[in-house]
Amino acid sequence: KRINVSLENMPFHDVLEIVTGMFGLEFVLNDENRSAIITIPSNLGIANPLEYFRGKIVNTFRKVQIKYPDNELVPDSHFKLGEFFYSMGLTILASQEFMVVAERYPNHVLAKDALVNIAKCYEDAKDFKKARDIYNEFVERYPRDDSLSNIYYAITETLYKEGKYENAIKIYKKILQMYPSTDLTGEIRDHIITAYFKNKDYSNAFNELIALKKNRTLNAWSVDKDFMVGECLYQMEKYEDAFIV
Repeated sequence: KRINVSLENMPFHDVLEIVTGMFGLEFVLNDENRSAIITIPSNLGIANPLEYFRGKIVNTFRKVQIKYPDNELVPDSHFKLGEFFYSMGLTILASQEFMVVAERYPNHVLAKDALVNIAKCYEDAKDFKKARDIYNEFVERYPRDDSLSNIYYAITETLYKEGKYENAIKIYKKILQMYPSTDLTGEIRDHIITAYFKNKDYSNAFNELIALKKNRTLNAWSVDKDFMVGECLYQMEKYEDAFIV
């Protein structure tokens, strides 16, 4: 595997640390920076290797950001650090790193993904309103982006997760009108049905289910949907029909 590293304007000990790290070795510089040793991690007597390397990842990215603030890799380092924090479940720290990319480097190739990831962090924290604000910021920044259907869908999902089913249904249907060929069509129709069902609007849920059943190319029909049809009929007091289903 080829690894490309820019060595421009980097002190020699930084170069050594990068090169040795590529081979799974540890580069340890003494306090006075006069000498260094290169060894394998096990020789350092590390009690918790996992925590050690987690800390090392953070320190390595921070070193790039502090020592080389104008380097073209700095936005990438913030984004990668955000991904690392997110994988650890540290969503607040992750959102801070993604925010740096989105705010300081709005024209960077990772800025769009950074905004989406910030919104996901807020969703994980159950702060759906803040997540919507970030998704709406994406729409304002990139009004012609190819992924807008996904962003509108993500916005609507925050309403759905909050239990604001009527608002969610309206936007779901608007998305289908705006993007009739979207790959999300089947999933959106499923969520419309579920939203009606959860909102106890059994008549509309039933109508959507029947329409979906007639067009099974969108979604595979399942036992769960048969149950929902029967439940809708039962709730509408059409007991004989419910029994047949």
